[in-house]
Amino acid sequence: MGIPAYFSYIIKNHAQILKNLLFVQSTIQFDHLYMDCNSIIYDTYHEILLSNKDPTFDEIIDKTIQNIQSIVTLIRATKTVYIAFDGVAPLAKMKQQRSRRYRTLYADNNSSVNTTIFNTTMITPGTRFMKRLTVRLHEEFDKSGYIITTSDEPGEGEHKMMQHMRDHPDKDGFTAIYGLDSDLIMLAIYHEYLYKHIFIFREAQEFFKSRIPITFSYAKEPYFMDISELIRSIANEMRVDGSSVETTIQSVYDYVFLCFMIGNDFLPHFPMVNIRTHGIQILLDTYYNLPAKHKKLVNFGKGLSASSLLTSKVAEPSEKLGKDKPTICWSAIAQLMESLAKNEHELLIQEYEHREKQSRRFYPETTPDEKDAALSNSPLQFRGEEMYIAPHINGWEKRYYKTLFHTKNPNKEFVQKSCVHYLEGLEWVFDYYTTGCTDWQWKYEYDYPPLFRDLCMYIPTINTRFIVEYREPCTTAQQLTYVLPAKQQFDEGIINDEMYHTRSIQEKSKLQYGWAFCKYLWEAHLHVEGFTEGRLVVSE
Repeated sequence: MGIPAYFSYIIKNHAQILKNLLFVQSTIQFDHLYMDCNSIIYDTYHEILLSNKDPTFDEIIDKTIQNIQSIVTLIRATKTVYIAFDGVAPLAKMKQQRSRRYRTLYADNNSSVNTTIFNTTMITPGTRFMKRLTVRLHEEFDKSGYIITTSDEPGEGEHKMMQHMRDHPDKDGFTAIYGLDSDLIMLAIYHEYLYKHIFIFREAQEFFKSRIPITFSYAKEPYFMDISELIRSIANEMRVDGSSVETTIQSVYDYVFLCFMIGNDFLPHFPMVNIRTHGIQILLDTYYNLPAKHKKLVNFGKGLSASSLLTSKVAEPSEKLGKDKPTICWSAIAQLMESLAKNEHELLIQEYEHREKQSRRFYPETTPDEKDAALSNSPLQFRGEEMYIAPHINGWEKRYYKTLFHTKNPNKEFVQKSCVHYLEGLEWVFDYYTTGCTDWQWKYEYDYPPLFRDLCMYIPTINTRFIVEYREPCTTAQQLTYVLPAKQQFDEGIINDEMYHTRSIQEKSKLQYGWAFCKYLWEAHLHVEGFTEGRLVVSE
């Protein structure tokens, strides 16, 4: 998923980076192709459903492999074809995966499509389906010279790709990256220095084509994002035009870090900094007004310095993971958050006013599609938690923590703990985007971030590290236990009849969603009180 609404933001603000297939094929010969393939399984399944309402495992697998091969043939990379599927994810991502799988179960239970063989929760490492797919992938591709990393190897597909790119740089190489997650854009920016040119590409869905300002020749034709052009465009957006190249690159690296605050798969967005209501522009304006000495939020060190973009030298993998590992400049972060804190209350009230206008829209429920739309927009219609916080009434800060952090007593110790934990999260995500996973068992424990005014109090005055202990990945069995609802665990043979009966009752009585400051139901936060959290024992 990555960053909700970010592709729409790119199309609106950086349309010139988009290229059609004809342009790319007539001007570029790709050396390297990297494919994040989990999305291909989902797309294949939904494609098959149009003509077959209950496809078998083999039908889905055959078509998935066919679609992968079609992309390989389309790009014609001359040196590298890297095919990646998600393995066991870091716990920080598993939290989001669990929410998605419970929502899928809810949607399937209320869908007119009744499948008995396959559902998308099976696209999880360790399931019968993924094990069968892994076998078939090796049978199909091992002899072709392609590099394949399947669901039995730990790591998200896109991050396994990035690790391979860090380990095998090619300063003269043209690279195409296939994938749907918007965080691929951020990852590509941080890794663009490794290659001569990087493009991200994906198919254009019919409902979205009218918003993409390029010419298409056929249905589901892919479109390409020029990452080098995007870096230049972001630099212009950040108003650093005319500065040195070093300053330009530093600003773009800082841009990616700023975007952590609008939310991703690992950290929630700040309600007062919403990408749909000019959140990125708020962050960029705040950054622009910082003193020059604080316009360096991150330091990429020797291995990933901005100067490496200007020369043919690329650091060896050992350099990038040594003492010059990228770091966060906490003193600059403190200045940034202090500036945001000054406008925090006003920005939150503006967000309330915007949501109040949206909530007045009437959603008819005459047809099935209208009912689906009304359900999808539930967070804008039922805003009880937001109304309780009431930022226009004194004491709203305490109500913010009581409501969104599910605590009866948000005292100083609690707020300090939540702030330090969020700062840990910024460090964890930055590490994950630049050098790899530093702790597979870390996750952000809350659904919302602390207030800026509180975060300012706990940012370290010197550059330091919060996460110092490396912990190994979970097993596939642990991930399945954590992310799958009881029915899917029973279907996979993880739990028996008695356990399934007990947990089904618990799920029905304890499963809740919180959606304060969300726009759509799919963005809601999952709460499974009393039983799910304790079932994952990752230290064994």
